[in-house]
Amino acid sequence: MATLSIQLAADTHKGMRRSGNEDTFGVFAIPGYEAAFVVCDGMGGLQAGDIAANESVRVIEADLKAQLTLANADPAPVLLNALRRANDAVNALARPGSVSEEDPTVGSEPAPSNALMGTTVVAGVVRGETLWIAHAGDSRAYRFRDGALERLTRDHSFVAEQVHAGNMTEAEARISRFRNMITRAIGIDSTLQPEVRQDTLRPGDTILVCSDGLTTMLEDNEIEPLLDGKGSLERQVQGLIDAANRKGGHDNTTVLLLGVGGGGEPVRKTVEQRGGGIPAPEGSRERRRRRASGPSPLVLMLAILGALGLLGMFLLALSPALRTRLGANLATKTAPPPERLADFAHLTYDPVPKRIVDSPLARRNQLALQPDGGAIFVRNSGGQVIQVRRDHAEKVLVGDLKVPDIQKMDTDSLDDEVYLASDPQGNLYISYSARGVIKKLTPEGKELTRVSGLNRPGALCVETKTGDIYFIDASNHVLALRARHTLPSSPTPK
Repeated sequence: MATLSIQLAADTHKGMRRSGNEDTFGVFAIPGYEAAFVVCDGMGGLQAGDIAANESVRVIEADLKAQLTLANADPAPVLLNALRRANDAVNALARPGSVSEEDPTVGSEPAPSNALMGTTVVAGVVRGETLWIAHAGDSRAYRFRDGALERLTRDHSFVAEQVHAGNMTEAEARISRFRNMITRAIGIDSTLQPEVRQDTLRPGDTILVCSDGLTTMLEDNEIEPLLDGKGSLERQVQGLIDAANRKGGHDNTTVLLLGVGGGGEPVRKTVEQRGGGIPAPEGSRERRRRRASGPSPLVLMLAILGALGLLGMFLLALSPALRTRLGANLATKTAPPPERLADFAHLTYDPVPKRIVDSPLARRNQLALQPDGGAIFVRNSGGQVIQVRRDHAEKVLVGDLKVPDIQKMDTDSLDDEVYLASDPQGNLYISYSARGVIKKLTPEGKELTRVSGLNRPGALCVETKTGDIYFIDASNHVLALRARHTLPSSPTPK
């Protein structure tokens, strides 16, 4: 039986739209094993997903190192138990005080009280020629063999279940508004049912483990050519991340590649790596790469603005006439009032809403909106009031409202709720959660239009400048129904 050599490379990137990275990965050494790794994609926003991912990597690594070194340890149940212990640890962080201080799974990192905190996970180990992989969520593992890519994991998501049942195609699943609805993940339930599988490796195999930031941007047939084996594993990792970013980079992207070679002594020495939300150690290659990357865009922008400001002051100092004219213009000009639509009654709406905030950071029953839609205001499950601007920048305005809930309600209990909003012309907007419908009525109660097929819509607001309807759905995401400007039909000439 030929011996195998194992090489590992991994990296993570925040993508082109996110301000932070909630993905985390770990590669670590375990005596007797050629490789051990874990990739986590945090969920929840407001740093909570980052905390869940980091804590899961910490617990899984500690558990595997402790249990796999025992005599006759079976990797399959050890992996399953490690993921379940990570689930317990994340739940304990989301509900401080619910677990004893002596519980060894609880880390020292502080976390907000946030029931939405969670993470997907793929963890695996290699011993000899055998690979074991356990997972929960929609982060994936693939095997690239003989030029073909094969999935080793099945997504734990609503759309994946619909595809498996024959109710939806893969193409429909990729654009479905329910594509981010995860059915299994660390931290979303008190118990976790991960899956585990065992495979035999061959020389020439490449194992790809990735977060959904890669697979939502690239289809499987677009990934295959990037695993052609040309160049080092590090170059292939970077090529995959760059390709996802070129397609839009809507999410954090993490890629881990495990390359299998043949002949020679098996490689048992693993260089431990961390990536994502965990800071790189001082002096590491990652830190050196960050130092060498030059000043950040924010620093460059501030420097340019400062230079323009100094130039303006210099010109004003040279020209008294220019100062006088500028002062007169500023004195006579006032900011124009916000534009409003002339007629809200004849607006129609796109049937598929657009997600405004990528992370599920809102409660379904509380939403406010600036008149021009420049910012939305929501309250999250931790009692914080959050401002989210058009560029997706998030800011905590109120740290704790200190408003106790009169009664604890789960998501399903909100199905019978009805929410109301109005526009400047007095038209009434009603969201029916149980029916998945938003209606628009005249002030006299005549129905003007309706949008159906929504995911249990909750609180809603209307932007006065465009007429767009903003609402929060059952997954606690903020979405918008974009208004279509149509004119009333003219009477037929006689």
